[in-house]
Amino acid sequence: MKIEKEVRYYFPDKFKKRLEEKIEKCALEYKGKYFIQTLMFDNPNPDYSFYLPEIDGRLRLRKFESLEPDKFSSRAFLSWKQRLKKEGGINEEIEIEVRFRAEDYENIRKILEEVLRCKYMGGYEMYRTIFEGKGVEVTINEYPFGIALEIEAKDPKINLQEFITALDLQKFNPYYLSNDDMYEALCKKKGIKPKPEIFFDDPDMPKLE
Repeated sequence: MKIEKEVRYYFPDKFKKRLEEKIEKCALEYKGKYFIQTLMFDNPNPDYSFYLPEIDGRLRLRKFESLEPDKFSSRAFLSWKQRLKKEGGINEEIEIEVRFRAEDYENIRKILEEVLRCKYMGGYEMYRTIFEGKGVEVTINEYPFGIALEIEAKDPKINLQEFITALDLQKFNPYYLSNDDMYEALCKKKGIKPKPEIFFDDPDMPKLE
């Protein structure tokens, strides 16, 4: 079972170029840009809902469509992610992933919904640019409401604070909120009723400012 440590920051869309420039200075390897569709499902038994505070987990079906298919392949995942600890702006989480062909995405969805009777909870879209090296993975996630920058330690010995400093992020506040939590917080602030899907074609989408 994989235990991961990561730190997450949220920014308005206008910060994208600035973030890319900071990552470039760290000399990390570019690993591709993808359009990602994520669907989330709950336990068919409500007594064991993944969304209960004592569980605080997400069962996700994800498809990564490469925007550069000549360089990077498309793929799909079924994953379980569960928060364990939040400390100093850093999340410690369990993550279990099963990778399969992107072509099997719809078949896996049918098994979850029609065979296992998992409840569909909603979904979201994003563009993800991935950089790796020096024991970390850094991603720029472009959501319909704004940008999330995530730094994940691939080596448990890595000190994430060193990369926070290298990317000049120490003046910004990290967030424990997942993207769906952030979306709901923005909706509440703007007086908008949250929707189960966080999609780019939503005309009522609130924005980080």
